[in-house]
Amino acid sequence: MLIRCLAGVLAAGPSLASDEASPSTTTAELRSLPWLGHACTDPRLPLLSGPWALGCKGATRPNRAQHIGDGRRVEFSALGETWGHGKGRIVDLSNRREFQIGDSEAPLLALSSSPHAPLSSDGERILLSSPGKLEWMQIGESERHTIPDADPAPWYAPAISDDLIAWVQLAEKGGQEDVWAFSRSEGRRFPLAEGPEHERHVVAEGEYVAWLTDNAVHLLNRKSGAHRQFEGQFNSNEGLSLSEGVLCWEGREDSGLDIFCSDGLHLERPGDQRRPSRWRDWLLFHEGEDVLLYGPLK
Repeated sequence: MLIRCLAGVLAAGPSLASDEASPSTTTAELRSLPWLGHACTDPRLPLLSGPWALGCKGATRPNRAQHIGDGRRVEFSALGETWGHGKGRIVDLSNRREFQIGDSEAPLLALSSSPHAPLSSDGERILLSSPGKLEWMQIGESERHTIPDADPAPWYAPAISDDLIAWVQLAEKGGQEDVWAFSRSEGRRFPLAEGPEHERHVVAEGEYVAWLTDNAVHLLNRKSGAHRQFEGQFNSNEGLSLSEGVLCWEGREDSGLDIFCSDGLHLERPGDQRRPSRWRDWLLFHEGEDVLLYGPLK
């Protein structure tokens, strides 16, 4: 499904019926969110955490959020260097606080480990990657759990979802990156993706896990075993976005950078479309210095 911008909305391209009266023609609103500020220096932004779009106006890291449904706006003091999010819940390890967006803050216990990658959270647990160690803990509790024999690579955020914890690890030989995983219920560690290519930027949600290789993105349903692969040219410095089994990524075309999703969406507009963040039927992204919201996708 090729998507092009038409007069303030995004309309489905030639793969759908062109008759405007046809019920099979799909349109979705394209909105600019200037209140969130312009492009942030934090490479994870813009992003959707549940129904909240995070922004950083006047700061280098998030200090505000806008609800994409009812338009509510919430401001908070800028997050520290080590922070994570999940389902609208913010974990600010640097400033020892956590909060559901729009609610009061709660103190967070200090951790002695020094992270070397972005903090990850699924809204219930925190996952911390540090040299030679990968730890997780329940938010609001003090007990920490260490993943046996994990040696996570720096820079890449690990992933946590339900029973699965996944991370990028440098291979013992060759120097390439592999994806490893740990099942909390089974208590075992195992390779999820390894081979001659670099496997990186792992993400997980529900029964799905995805990662990027040199020439493809991979989407695996852990329950059914179904493995989908999407080939193309990618920006290896940018991560992936996964929501309800739909994976989105940034891909290179002759005209620039576009956004692609595993449900068939190809967002093609003048200029570069960067850093997609998907939540259900909504897509948030950068275009130049602007933060744009597209949806709902039906």
